[in-house]
Amino acid sequence: MRWQHPTRGLVQPDEFVPILEQTGQIQEVDRWVLTNAREQMAAWHARGDTLDISVNVSGSQLKSNAIIEHIHDALTNSGLGPASLIIEVTETALMHNADATALLSVT
Repeated sequence: MRWQHPTRGLVQPDEFVPILEQTGQIQEVDRWVLTNAREQMAAWHARGDTLDISVNVSGSQLKSNAIIEHIHDALTNSGLGPASLIIEVTETALMHNADATALLSVT
C-alpha cells in the first residue's frame, strides 16, 4: 500500500504504518486493505484470471486476533479459496520473535 499525499506525493508505508500502529488505526486500515484486496481478487477471478493477491502484515497486526477475523471475512465474502490470498509477514515481524521463527524454519 502506498499513500498518494496531495502535496508530498507518493508516501511509502515505512513512513505512515508506524503512525497507524501507534495511534491504533492500523486495525481499521488492515480491514480496508483486506476488503479491497478481496474485491480486486474476486474481480480478477470473475473475468477468468486466476491471479492471486498478496497482503503484507506487520508485527503489531500479528499480535492481534483481529487479523484472523479480517482474513476470514475477506475470504468468506469473496467466495474464493484461501490459496487466492497470500499473507506476507515482514522480516521485522519475524525477527521480533526469533525463537518462534526458528521453530517454523525447522518444521
